[in-house]
Amino acid sequence: MTQELLKRSLGRDDWEEFRNLRLHALKSHPSVYGSSYARESLRSDVEWQDILESKTMRVFGAFNDKALVGLAAAYDWLSDETGKSACLGMWYMTPEFRKSSEFTDLVKLTIAWASAQNKYDRIVVSHREGNESSKAVNQRLGFEYFMTRADRWPDGPTADNYFYELRITK
Repeated sequence: MTQELLKRSLGRDDWEEFRNLRLHALKSHPSVYGSSYARESLRSDVEWQDILESKTMRVFGAFNDKALVGLAAAYDWLSDETGKSACLGMWYMTPEFRKSSEFTDLVKLTIAWASAQNKYDRIVVSHREGNESSKAVNQRLGFEYFMTRADRWPDGPTADNYFYELRITK
Protein backbone atom coordinates (compact mmCIF):
# COMPACT_ATOMS: atom_id res chain seq x y z
CA MET A 1 0.00 0.00 0.00
CA THR A 2 1.29 3.45 -0.94
CA GLN A 3 1.62 6.00 1.84
CA GLU A 4 -0.70 8.97 1.45
CA LEU A 5 1.22 12.15 0.70
CA LEU A 6 0.61 15.51 2.33
CA LYS A 7 -0.35 17.98 -0.39
CA ARG A 8 -0.34 21.75 0.14
CA SER A 9 0.47 25.14 -1.29
CA LEU A 10 4.17 25.97 -1.07
CA GLY A 11 5.27 29.11 0.73
CA ARG A 12 8.42 31.22 0.81
CA ASP A 13 10.02 28.94 3.42
CA ASP A 14 9.77 26.00 0.99
CA TRP A 15 11.94 27.67 -1.66
CA GLU A 16 15.03 25.45 -1.30
CA GLU A 17 13.08 22.20 -1.57
CA PHE A 18 11.08 23.68 -4.46
CA ARG A 19 14.24 24.79 -6.28
CA ASN A 20 15.93 21.42 -5.78
CA LEU A 21 12.98 19.36 -7.03
CA ARG A 22 12.24 21.70 -9.94
CA LEU A 23 15.84 21.62 -11.11
CA HIS A 24 15.94 17.84 -10.68
CA ALA A 25 12.82 17.51 -12.84
CA LEU A 26 14.21 19.78 -15.56
CA LYS A 27 17.56 17.99 -15.60
CA SER A 28 16.04 14.49 -15.51
CA HIS A 29 13.36 15.11 -18.17
CA PRO A 30 14.53 17.95 -20.46
CA SER A 31 12.24 16.96 -23.32
CA VAL A 32 8.93 17.52 -21.51
CA TYR A 33 9.18 21.03 -20.08
CA GLY A 34 8.76 24.46 -21.64
CA SER A 35 11.73 25.65 -19.60
CA SER A 36 15.23 24.28 -19.12
CA TYR A 37 17.66 23.40 -16.38
CA ALA A 38 20.19 25.83 -17.91
CA ARG A 39 17.74 28.75 -17.69
CA GLU A 40 16.24 28.03 -14.29
CA SER A 41 19.52 27.09 -12.58
CA LEU A 42 20.54 30.74 -13.04
CA ARG A 43 17.71 32.00 -10.80
CA SER A 44 18.76 33.69 -7.59
CA ASP A 45 17.51 32.55 -4.19
CA VAL A 46 15.22 35.58 -4.10
CA GLU A 47 13.74 34.71 -7.50
CA TRP A 48 12.87 31.20 -6.26
CA GLN A 49 11.26 32.73 -3.17
CA ASP A 50 9.34 35.27 -5.27
CA ILE A 51 7.81 32.50 -7.40
CA LEU A 52 6.27 31.07 -4.24
CA GLU A 53 4.83 34.47 -3.28
CA SER A 54 3.47 35.41 -6.71
CA LYS A 55 -0.03 36.87 -6.93
CA THR A 56 -0.57 35.30 -10.37
CA MET A 57 0.71 31.81 -9.61
CA ARG A 58 0.35 29.11 -7.00
CA VAL A 59 2.75 26.19 -6.66
CA PHE A 60 1.61 23.09 -4.82
CA GLY A 61 3.76 20.32 -3.44
CA ALA A 62 3.34 16.73 -2.33
CA PHE A 63 5.37 15.61 0.67
CA ASN A 64 6.39 12.13 1.77
CA ASP A 65 7.05 12.86 5.43
CA LYS A 66 9.19 16.01 5.11
CA ALA A 67 10.56 15.32 1.63
CA LEU A 68 9.06 17.23 -1.31
CA VAL A 69 8.29 14.57 -3.94
CA GLY A 70 5.80 16.28 -6.28
CA LEU A 71 5.07 19.64 -7.88
CA ALA A 72 2.20 21.20 -9.80
CA ALA A 73 1.43 24.86 -10.45
CA ALA A 74 -1.35 27.07 -11.79
CA TYR A 75 -0.74 30.52 -13.21
CA ASP A 76 -2.01 33.13 -15.66
CA TRP A 77 -1.75 31.81 -19.21
CA LEU A 78 0.14 34.56 -21.03
CA SER A 79 -1.09 33.36 -24.45
CA ASP A 80 -4.61 34.54 -23.57
CA GLU A 81 -4.70 38.31 -23.98
CA THR A 82 -8.06 38.48 -22.18
CA GLY A 83 -6.47 37.21 -18.97
CA LYS A 84 -9.32 34.73 -18.52
CA SER A 85 -7.28 31.53 -18.81
CA ALA A 86 -5.20 29.79 -16.19
CA CYS A 87 -2.46 27.39 -17.21
CA LEU A 88 -1.22 24.34 -15.34
CA GLY A 89 2.44 23.38 -15.40
CA MET A 90 5.58 22.33 -13.54
CA TRP A 91 4.12 18.83 -13.26
CA TYR A 92 6.52 16.40 -11.61
CA MET A 93 6.28 13.43 -9.26
CA THR A 94 9.17 11.25 -8.13
CA PRO A 95 9.10 7.78 -9.70
CA GLU A 96 7.92 5.89 -6.62
CA PHE A 97 4.62 7.84 -6.58
CA ARG A 98 3.92 8.29 -10.30
CA LYS A 99 1.61 5.35 -10.71
CA SER A 100 -0.55 6.20 -7.69
CA SER A 101 -3.49 8.59 -7.60
CA GLU A 102 -1.36 11.00 -5.57
CA PHE A 103 -0.28 13.05 -8.57
CA THR A 104 -3.82 13.40 -9.90
CA ASP A 105 -4.87 14.59 -6.45
CA LEU A 106 -2.05 17.16 -6.49
CA VAL A 107 -3.19 18.49 -9.86
CA LYS A 108 -6.74 18.73 -8.51
CA LEU A 109 -5.42 21.29 -6.00
CA THR A 110 -4.19 23.49 -8.84
CA ILE A 111 -7.57 23.22 -10.53
CA ALA A 112 -9.35 24.16 -7.30
CA TRP A 113 -7.05 27.15 -6.79
CA ALA A 114 -7.56 28.41 -10.35
CA SER A 115 -11.33 27.93 -10.11
CA ALA A 116 -11.46 29.89 -6.83
CA GLN A 117 -9.74 32.92 -8.36
CA ASN A 118 -13.02 34.03 -10.01
CA LYS A 119 -11.15 35.54 -12.94
CA TYR A 120 -10.68 32.52 -15.19
CA ASP A 121 -13.17 31.04 -17.65
CA ARG A 122 -10.98 28.04 -18.37
CA ILE A 123 -7.88 26.16 -17.35
CA VAL A 124 -5.39 25.16 -20.03
CA VAL A 125 -2.75 22.44 -20.01
CA SER A 126 -0.47 21.26 -22.78
CA HIS A 127 2.01 18.51 -23.48
CA ARG A 128 4.69 17.83 -26.01
CA GLU A 129 4.08 15.14 -28.58
CA GLY A 130 4.84 11.77 -27.01
CA ASN A 131 4.29 12.78 -23.38
CA GLU A 132 1.55 10.23 -22.82
CA SER A 133 1.68 10.37 -19.01
CA SER A 134 0.81 14.08 -19.02
CA LYS A 135 -1.98 13.45 -21.49
CA ALA A 136 -3.36 10.61 -19.35
CA VAL A 137 -3.59 12.86 -16.27
CA ASN A 138 -5.34 15.69 -18.09
CA GLN A 139 -7.78 13.25 -19.70
CA ARG A 140 -8.62 11.68 -16.32
CA LEU A 141 -9.48 15.17 -15.07
CA GLY A 142 -11.85 15.98 -17.94
CA PHE A 143 -9.72 18.30 -20.08
CA GLU A 144 -10.72 18.48 -23.74
CA TYR A 145 -8.39 18.94 -26.70
CA PHE A 146 -8.65 22.30 -28.47
CA MET A 147 -5.49 22.89 -30.54
CA THR A 148 -2.02 21.82 -31.62
CA ARG A 149 0.87 24.22 -32.09
CA ALA A 150 4.41 23.54 -33.33
CA ASP A 151 6.76 24.91 -30.66
CA ARG A 152 10.51 25.11 -30.39
CA TRP A 153 11.39 23.30 -27.16
CA PRO A 154 14.24 24.23 -24.84
CA ASP A 155 16.08 20.99 -25.60
CA GLY A 156 16.30 22.01 -29.27
CA PRO A 157 13.74 20.48 -31.61
CA THR A 158 10.47 21.84 -32.88
CA ALA A 159 7.65 19.49 -31.95
CA ASP A 160 3.89 19.54 -31.64
CA ASN A 161 2.44 20.89 -28.40
CA TYR A 162 -1.10 19.63 -27.73
CA PHE A 163 -3.43 21.92 -25.76
CA TYR A 164 -6.44 20.94 -23.66
CA GLU A 165 -8.92 23.00 -21.68
CA LEU A 166 -11.24 22.58 -18.78
CA ARG A 167 -14.10 25.09 -18.71
CA ILE A 168 -14.84 26.67 -15.35
CA THR A 169 -18.51 26.94 -14.51
CA LYS A 170 -19.47 29.79 -12.24
